[in-house]
Amino acid sequence: MDYINEEQWQVLRQSVNHVVDVVNSLPGAAIVVKYVQNSYQNDPWRLFLETVLIVILINYLFSRRYKIKNNPIKLSEKEVDELVREWQPEPFAPALSKESQRVIESLPIVEGPVGISTVVNGEAKVNFASFNFLGFAGSEQHKVVAKKALDKYGVGSCGPPGFYGTIGKETSPFYFISYVC
Repeated sequence: MDYINEEQWQVLRQSVNHVVDVVNSLPGAAIVVKYVQNSYQNDPWRLFLETVLIVILINYLFSRRYKIKNNPIKLSEKEVDELVREWQPEPFAPALSKESQRVIESLPIVEGPVGISTVVNGEAKVNFASFNFLGFAGSEQHKVVAKKALDKYGVGSCGPPGFYGTIGKETSPFYFISYVC
């Protein structure tokens, strides 16, 4: 009591009472106040931790997302052009070793279109790595029908007509695709 006289205590009490009245006038404030009181009585460290986390969250929400740094170095057009001329880009990947080159050269090379049979290193082989085991992908008739369907209906993600709607067969690009998928 040596540092604060009675008049200063009175001002402090009025200020605290005013803050309490303002907080109590906010919607839902009674719930928050009761939570804080119960939390402090049960576990004061939890209240401290929650308060710190709320302050960090508020700081994060209202802080700038990025900071623009001012570049103190000002270059003239001549200096910029000289730096650009001197710049040598580094390769995207290091040079291959001789062993890696031999491995790459020994890999099979697939030639021609993918179909029932595929030409690998100049030799025809049955293609077991494709779902085109019936050869429909190379059929001109199927290509023409698919092209007409794409020209008429377009493409889109698959989904049920109940989700995308069925405005009409000619106007909805998803009508055909939804039944195909």
